[in-house]
Amino acid sequence: DLPETKKHRIMAQFARPSLPLVSEAALTTRKRRRDDAGFDRWLGNNTHPHWHDGYVFVSISLKQLGRPPGDAAAAEMIAMADLADQFGRGELRVTYSQNIIIPHIPRDQLAAFYDALRTVGLAGAENGLISDMIACPGLDYCNLANTRSLPLADTLFARFGSPEMRQDIGALRLNISGCINACGHHYAADIGILGVSKKALNISKFHLAGAPVRMPLLVAL
Repeated sequence: DLPETKKHRIMAQFARPSLPLVSEAALTTRKRRRDDAGFDRWLGNNTHPHWHDGYVFVSISLKQLGRPPGDAAAAEMIAMADLADQFGRGELRVTYSQNIIIPHIPRDQLAAFYDALRTVGLAGAENGLISDMIACPGLDYCNLANTRSLPLADTLFARFGSPEMRQDIGALRLNISGCINACGHHYAADIGILGVSKKALNISKFHLAGAPVRMPLLVAL
């Protein structure tokens, strides 16, 4: 059993920060959502509930056509750090889905935060959509891989290139692993793509999560 003194010491490291109140009048974003479809999609997909009513957690999508999933340039890293200082509490969290979360963003600052993201080219509203793929480095960067993951991710993004189409499809997790080591979490997706080697040929297999028993179906390409 953990001694109480140690328990309290550990819990103190995860104490909630003291956040100032945000007025109800400042929470209104209805007009901006009505007038700006991009902002509406971003607010609906990339913000997450917070234990404080006046705040949200914001996900920054590192998923774009032509960008390896999860990749960020040095200038973009600096920009995200600046945004965390300006709008949050100087904290960024890297997620397993290869995105960045900035916690504790006041609701009255969401429009300004979105505009700042647009300025640096990071205002994609891809969180949770088919374009929000997890992909391993694949054969381009990993000597264990059987297939190239990154070009496939880009091809799939291009296939669903319209933001309206992606939004219409809705929440759908698609992950890509270039080999059986499964660094792309293909087994934990609605549609998983696994790179395998068969008779000296590099191929990919679709791994579909079925309902209700969620038995996977493998289809060789």
